[in-house]
Amino acid sequence: MNPVPTVTVEVLSWLRGKLGYPDEGRVVLTEEIVDGETAGSLLTRLAAGLPGFGEQVYDAADERIREHVVVILDGRAIELAGGPAAPLHDGDRLVLLPGFAGGSEWARRDEATGRPWRPP
Repeated sequence: MNPVPTVTVEVLSWLRGKLGYPDEGRVVLTEEIVDGETAGSLLTRLAAGLPGFGEQVYDAADERIREHVVVILDGRAIELAGGPAAPLHDGDRLVLLPGFAGGSEWARRDEATGRPWRPP
């Protein structure tokens, strides 16, 4: 008898609290998958079953990941792994983390000259 195929879903940073988990520590979910399951179908199922998941992580109606969340599938940004249509396999790992943006003010450029911006 073959074991049921599963994937792990790890929730990081402030997303833990938004989904009702403690803000500290690791949150790792083990989810059963069926043959032919995709990242999108798993995210849709999680959106239907986990409070806050649809509002914070995945908009199932539009089949899109929320703009403030990054989904990593086996070490690759989901967009580079096929997006929500990416097939899932036994042992795959999804990591959900808050999006990141910004950077150093030193990296900005002066629009007029194109030179690096320096504070006065």
